[in-house]
Amino acid sequence: MRARKINTKAAKTLARLTRGLGDDNRARKIGSDDGGYMPVHVDYLQTAEGGAIYSVAHYYRRNGDSMPDPDMTFYHRDEDDAWFPLTWQTGGRRDEAMWHNGEGWQFRPALQRSITTFAGSWMANIKTQQAEYFRPMRRGATG
Repeated sequence: MRARKINTKAAKTLARLTRGLGDDNRARKIGSDDGGYMPVHVDYLQTAEGGAIYSVAHYYRRNGDSMPDPDMTFYHRDEDDAWFPLTWQTGGRRDEAMWHNGEGWQFRPALQRSITTFAGSWMANIKTQQAEYFRPMRRGATG
């Protein structure tokens, strides 16, 4: 059995969210706190076997603390441009669906399948909510 990668539309959204992030530019916030939707926080976390790991999150405030709603990590495999959800966290609960044990990638099939499906829906929502960020760029523009 193999781990499931996210669907093509979600992969394109993740690629746009993470474009340009790496060792020299580790994070970005998309959207504002005064808008109708929670901003999206995107972080480059580390390199991984044949790719990199990123975090995508929404946060809300509870008793002065930032709480993830949700926070997911994703592994991007460079060789085939595939994206795999690794973890899902919200409200004090964290589930690890896929991890690297030093010899290869391991995963929990049912959990990994579930958060892969969720990630597809969430990326569609993010793209809709942050429509301004996802508008086609003008020729010569960067970002």
